[in-house]
Amino acid sequence: MQSLNHFIHTALQKKSRLLSNYTRELYKIVPSNFTGQCSVCDISSFAITISAPSSAIANQLRYYRNDITEHFSLYLNRPITQISLRISPKVAVSKEKSTKNPCISPNAAKQIHSLAETVGNDSLKQSLQKLAKRQSSHDER
Repeated sequence: MQSLNHFIHTALQKKSRLLSNYTRELYKIVPSNFTGQCSVCDISSFAITISAPSSAIANQLRYYRNDITEHFSLYLNRPITQISLRISPKVAVSKEKSTKNPCISPNAAKQIHSLAETVGNDSLKQSLQKLAKRQSSHDER
């Protein structure tokens, strides 16, 4: 079985390593609460682009603009004059298995069942009764 590195182009691997190194350099400048929160996603001839998960963190990074440009100018041995901040929210992955027929709370089931008793349309009544049976097993809080 071939390793994953075999399938990834070497130029992409090199760029990934460089960006990881630049991100580690960024963490040397900013306070520890930014560690793992933001990363360097690009460096051009005169600018650095930093990705942050929220506008609040991006705004806080602006206070370190001078420190970041000075540090990276020395580190890269060329003038870095601009910082670009990009907001890239982290997507939370749901660990719950989605179900085809979602459950409803016991209170909602009671209300739907009582509504079904007052409805004159038979097909709607059956649908509401079927929906009321999807009661969750958890107690309502």
